[in-house]
Amino acid sequence: ALRVYVNGIRCHLREVHRVVAPAGIVAYSLANTIRQGRVFDLVCGFAALLAEAQFEDVEITERRQEGRRILPAGRHGVTGQFATNANGSGVREMVVYARRP
Repeated sequence: ALRVYVNGIRCHLREVHRVVAPAGIVAYSLANTIRQGRVFDLVCGFAALLAEAQFEDVEITERRQEGRRILPAGRHGVTGQFATNANGSGVREMVVYARRP
């Protein structure tokens, strides 16, 4: 399932690269999840896929949340389901920017 997901993202990014104007900027809001103290680093993996798709100047910044979230505050430590009161798990939202050459 993960391989299918990553290949779908690759296909999406190739299409985005095709339609974005030269020097155009793309921005994606993503989140790393933390389960049982371990980080699942989706953000860095996505940034690598942007570079693979020939985007440049890939930049990752922490998303200021100021009381608003894309995802619930955390994930249940055993099931991985999103929950607002998960213990030992969390979500760190980031914004990934890149420029088409």
